[in-house]
Amino acid sequence: MSLIAISDLHLGPEDDSLQADFARFLDFIKAEAESIIINGDLFSFWFGYRDVVPYCYIPTLSKMLELSDSGIRFKYFHGNHDFALGPFFERRMRASIFSHSAQLRYLGVRVHVEHGDLVNREDTGYRLLRRVVRSKLITWLFRIFPPHTGLSVANWCAHISRNYVIGKNTGFYYHCIESAYQRMKSGADLVVYGHGHRTIFSEMTVDKRKKLLVMIAGLEEGKICFLRLSKHKSGLFAFDPESGQEKPLHLFEIASLGKQIEV
Repeated sequence: MSLIAISDLHLGPEDDSLQADFARFLDFIKAEAESIIINGDLFSFWFGYRDVVPYCYIPTLSKMLELSDSGIRFKYFHGNHDFALGPFFERRMRASIFSHSAQLRYLGVRVHVEHGDLVNREDTGYRLLRRVVRSKLITWLFRIFPPHTGLSVANWCAHISRNYVIGKNTGFYYHCIESAYQRMKSGADLVVYGHGHRTIFSEMTVDKRKKLLVMIAGLEEGKICFLRLSKHKSGLFAFDPESGQEKPLHLFEIASLGKQIEV
């Protein structure tokens, strides 16, 4: 059995082909997955209305429900595009919802999971925008506007936001390493981020112990990047929807994480 983590697929209301690719990916992992982590931004935008869900996402939601009903547990971490999840995922899918970060234990390894949009403490503009879009006023406006109007505006804004993140300079990745180091000093053996739309695999030594930082890119060249933790095959992988096969990007021994390094 495995723990699978994905991030930043940014499924859009008109991305029928990408939703189909994601469904193939879920079919590919369902036989092995014990738990699936969604580390934010699965959707280009999601607002959790109390009584309705967007019909455009029914292919994705129905496939996720199929896995949930089979006993696979979802852990959904808020991203900067899907932070207002509403009742559907928690009540119907029985997913565990995390508003920021959490430290999980899997196969004896302490895994810190966080979307990553707050690792850069110097990006004050984004932090201010984040507070505004998550304010009670904006939430109230979305609830009173017709869903079609609200989702159309939000998806347009989400497209601008995504281009902003991808266009950030490499200083963002320095902040990821700095933030991960602090998490490791606090006890994490493996730190998992999303948000940056780039693959990062960095082995680190902290307090004479082997640690690992992983950033999940989301999509790379049409392939779905994902993290697998298992006793037999752990690492970052890329799933090709056309062939239905996976390709290893970076492999590691999960049992070695957190172990003291002999000098």
